[in-house]
Amino acid sequence: HFAGGGTPGSFALGAGALEAFLGKLHAPAGASVILDASGRSKMDRLSCGQILWVLRKMRMHAYGKAYESLFPQAGEGILEDRFTPAENQEHRIMPRLAGKLPIWAIVSSDEDQQAAAGWVNSEAGRSLAFAIVVENSSLPSAQVQQQIDMLVLEILSGGSGR
Repeated sequence: HFAGGGTPGSFALGAGALEAFLGKLHAPAGASVILDASGRSKMDRLSCGQILWVLRKMRMHAYGKAYESLFPQAGEGILEDRFTPAENQEHRIMPRLAGKLPIWAIVSSDEDQQAAAGWVNSEAGRSLAFAIVVENSSLPSAQVQQQIDMLVLEILSGGSGR
């Protein structure tokens, strides 16, 4: 129960609320599965396209700044050790950027699933959203996580290969 009374929470109510919210955002139909809306269940599924849609719509919403504040920046909190350029990328990324990298993301790391979703602010001033999910890879999870991080860094650098 909430402190002020009301209806007790449940997985079914959470799933219904999330489905209604996605409907209000006019999220594209897809292979979504929302069983409990906990955010941690391996049974809940949204496509990368649906995740990107929510990211974009929420950032444009009246409460967009509050939504953005929920995402840690590279070098902070759960992203303290993430999105660290490999030696072969540092010359393309690090000299241009002083301090923290302009990457904000939510990440998930389990043995059978690695994911990252968020946005980068490019050197050209563009905000580029990304959603990457890898499931059931034969590679070790640490290697998959590293590859996701490198892909996000390539998005940041514009994939210029310089």
